[in-house]
Amino acid sequence: MIDIFSRQQGLISPRSKNFAVVGCGGVGSWVALFLGMAVPDCHLYLFDHDVVEDTNLSRTPFKLSHIGQKKVVALAELLAERRLSCTVTPYAEKVEDLSEYSLPPDTVVIDCRDVMSPPIPSAITGGYDGNSVTLHQRPDASKIWGDAIGYTSPSWLAPPVFIAAMIVTALCLDIELKEDVAVTKNIKEVFDDYFKA
Repeated sequence: MIDIFSRQQGLISPRSKNFAVVGCGGVGSWVALFLGMAVPDCHLYLFDHDVVEDTNLSRTPFKLSHIGQKKVVALAELLAERRLSCTVTPYAEKVEDLSEYSLPPDTVVIDCRDVMSPPIPSAITGGYDGNSVTLHQRPDASKIWGDAIGYTSPSWLAPPVFIAAMIVTALCLDIELKEDVAVTKNIKEVFDDYFKA
């Protein structure tokens, strides 16, 4: 068997190998996939009650064959194709409180729901509204963008994969945001910081 992690050994040191991804749509599907590809022998707990729809294909890793499947089941399938060492436990249900689930005590929770819901205590929450991206540590729900308040432009303008990459990089490098502080930037400002406008 080939060692698919050989080039990653020693590069990352996440505080845990147990992750709960709540919401497996635009941002959460990529967060789960990236964690599965980055962290050897991780255990992912996936929570989402929704099914894959054709409109999801413009911003997620799901395939045409996944349309109509529960998102957590389709995502578990994608992870199994890429990382045999990754254990996936899918929960095809809506969740507001994780305390009723028997998750390991070191589980890092990533809240990627796209509707206004009571915040789940989480390591990082990521959001986007088409124009801006935001990252939070244990956020105030009123600061999270999503379907409940409507996207201000097509959601692919600020690809959810961009936010997912920032979240997974922060987790893998064990970088934490300050609690209750939101980092919000217009997507153009993010690129202006790194590229000559």
